[in-house]
Amino acid sequence: SLLELSPRNESALQLLAQIYIDMEQYDKGVEIYERLIACNGEDTKSGTQYRLRLIALYMETGRFDEAKRELRWFLDHSSYVDKLAIVEHYKRICREHDEWEEQLEILNCELGYYLHEKTCSVESLIDRKEVVRGIAGIDHVLREYADICHCKLQRMDEAARIYRFLLERKPDDGYLKDRLEEIGREGNHGAGNLG
Repeated sequence: SLLELSPRNESALQLLAQIYIDMEQYDKGVEIYERLIACNGEDTKSGTQYRLRLIALYMETGRFDEAKRELRWFLDHSSYVDKLAIVEHYKRICREHDEWEEQLEILNCELGYYLHEKTCSVESLIDRKEVVRGIAGIDHVLREYADICHCKLQRMDEAARIYRFLLERKPDDGYLKDRLEEIGREGNHGAGNLG
């Protein structure tokens, strides 16, 4: 076969991967994409394109843990992708599978992105409030984090602390006031006191 004659022939490998996928031999397709990544180098433009195809294959075949592993590799190592796009894909998988704790971890990575750090915990961010003034995107991530704590994980104290922090930054935000009042009604978490 052509592959035996030229085992690193990129065109032949691409064709073979597509044939395997068309024949629903997904594991063999995965092996070929892994070989293409190895042949091209992991953190290269070509290697990145093959890793993206590998992630798409994992997603199409319901192998979400493998897809998340590859997405995490991008977050930790790649210089050829839009990290925020990778974060959004990862968060979508977490939302679709009710993996809320893992989504909070990815939100910490997203905060780190905005602060030019590898990762940043919400707690440390709130503690250094002067650093985050004027940085676009952070309020959205914090609100998403608080909403998950409140609505999905019932971690009311944590949610209330984040909502209060955001309300200090945007005192007229009705959404934040509503969430804090709701938490106050659900239990005493220091949330009902908005003044």
